[in-house]
Amino acid sequence: MSAGLVALGLIATATRIGTAFYAFGLILLSTLSFIGFVTCDRVLQSGIEELHAFRTTAGMIGVVTAVLTGPAAGLLATIAAGHSAVAGFVTGGVVGAAVLVALMWFQLSAWAHGHQQRLFEDEQERPDAG
Repeated sequence: MSAGLVALGLIATATRIGTAFYAFGLILLSTLSFIGFVTCDRVLQSGIEELHAFRTTAGMIGVVTAVLTGPAAGLLATIAAGHSAVAGFVTGGVVGAAVLVALMWFQLSAWAHGHQQRLFEDEQERPDAG
């Protein structure tokens, strides 16, 4: 991820934030966001299986994913609004916050479901369970 962001900075300098920067930025940030979503889901599943608490690696990856997704949306909004920085910042902030809330809600609901399933399995394993 850090190498991709360094590359984005180099492209910005080399192209003076021209068309190549926007194209590269959209592809790079979208790809990094996708990798973040997939990694968050996988790490969340591992955490549930190992009974980790709510503050997990999945939560950290969710924050990083939201931080990457917001600028991807902001960059797209900047292009769509005729290079308006205000549109980019507002869209990026709103999308980033929405993605963060959605991923934290997903993590909490997955954790609750995993905990409930674990309790149900424990009750079935006890011979005196009624």
